[in-house]
Amino acid sequence: MGQYGACPVCRTQASIINGAGLRYCARGHVYALVSATSPTKKHEDQWLKVCPDGACKAPLEQIGKPNEGLYLCRDHLPGDRYCSVANLVYWAATPERVHRVNGLPPYRLSFSAAGKFQHCPAAYRFEYLDRLPQHSSWDAEVGSMAHRVLELNAPREREMGPGDWAAAAEVVWRNEFVDKPSVVEITGRDPNEEARTLQVSTERLLTLTEAIPTMGKATAVELRHEGEIEGVPFVAILDRVSELKPRDSHCQIADWKSGAPKSDEHKPYQLVLGSYLHEAVATVRVTEARFVYAKPVLKQVYVDIRALRSKAIDWVLGTRKAIDDAFTRGD
Repeated sequence: MGQYGACPVCRTQASIINGAGLRYCARGHVYALVSATSPTKKHEDQWLKVCPDGACKAPLEQIGKPNEGLYLCRDHLPGDRYCSVANLVYWAATPERVHRVNGLPPYRLSFSAAGKFQHCPAAYRFEYLDRLPQHSSWDAEVGSMAHRVLELNAPREREMGPGDWAAAAEVVWRNEFVDKPSVVEITGRDPNEEARTLQVSTERLLTLTEAIPTMGKATAVELRHEGEIEGVPFVAILDRVSELKPRDSHCQIADWKSGAPKSDEHKPYQLVLGSYLHEAVATVRVTEARFVYAKPVLKQVYVDIRALRSKAIDWVLGTRKAIDDAFTRGD
């Protein structure tokens, strides 16, 4: 790797990463030029509009004063630093980021990523290595909206009736979904398609809420855990964690599904692995785990997380090795 002066963060020697315009130094600082043009109105169309990480290319958000021409990628972390004088953004060199800028497989594995690799290695490469744009689906957006309404209203869910849930769904639709690019791509701004999407989302939401009385009080929603499973860095998101009894050291976890159950022998591993991380991080025992399906009618499927734990761990280890082997071969 060629030398590239001194790191502007700590002044130690910096080098080029894969010729992508990204720089790093021995102390782990990673940074890139944000804009090479003068921050004036006439140059606005030349300002950087996407993340300078060539493997990311996420839309950038403006930071600082409007006339500075500085932008921030949504993927950047709170620990990152910005300099309006040098026109630089400094990235914290997390393991995930170092893997990304060096074209390596993602540092952390997830159930969805592992499942995608097992189902279709090419699809895994397109999404997680090549980072090609992923198109959403109508069912996915319906599910996302139902999840969002449940998340936002968890604190008062016990007080809400069907009319309250329907009203909450309409607010979320209007504020977060009707203008969402992936939704617009699907509905085409057709009023009939928009109305149908809202209606079906609300119907499936109402079906899911029928399960709430059978659960304990929600203590966390959309809870993200990062940890290791037998040495494999792993990330899991729990839709809902509920207490069994107040101040008890046991809990329930649930995963909302706006669709119908599908035949997939590995699907229970989602809850098994999520419970594994939750017990490691939160130091509580998960005594009940279930999937809650909304289609065609409410159906709750309970998972024996203890009986399946060994198989789920073996699945993670085998998938991680298969991904690394495929990367080594250049598949």
